[in-house]
Amino acid sequence: RSEKLKTLNLPKESKIILSIANLKPQKNPLDMVKAAKIVAAKIPNAVFLYLGTGELKEKTENLIKRYRLANNFKLLGHRDDASELLAISDCFALTSLWEGLPMALVEALSMQTPAVCYDAGGIGEILQSGQNGFLIQRGNYHDLAAAILLVLESKLNFKQDAATLKEFDIRTMLKKQEALYREDLK
Repeated sequence: RSEKLKTLNLPKESKIILSIANLKPQKNPLDMVKAAKIVAAKIPNAVFLYLGTGELKEKTENLIKRYRLANNFKLLGHRDDASELLAISDCFALTSLWEGLPMALVEALSMQTPAVCYDAGGIGEILQSGQNGFLIQRGNYHDLAAAILLVLESKLNFKQDAATLKEFDIRTMLKKQEALYREDLK
């Protein structure tokens, strides 16, 4: 962890909140910045790392500047080390307004990283509030920030159900889809 933080020029005491999502309207990155403002006011060493690119990059950068979050919110663009960043994260967060089932969330939960996400699409199929993170009503960045604070400030004992994760594993999903296609061909 300390080596990875060093490569990101972050102090060892940093509390890491990771998002892996495009900077597009669907993924709603501006709500993440709004939540970061609330979190950073209470936990100054909280650092939001946002992986992704997209059309809202400039607006997101401007909001980060306006809120004076340069030390607390880092747009990292496209990266090939997402699993390493998940491994050092204290919390995974998504502010998607609509969604299928984000594989980044599956990966975060498989690494036992608590998640705080808007309740969009398939997210609620794998994220159960109070068990492996928190589901938040879409658009409610105040509750999102409160849940992130709860994760960062406490020693909540989140547990991920291995059977649920196996159901959403990409290999398992592909086998189920292949079986469905074979059944349709009969």
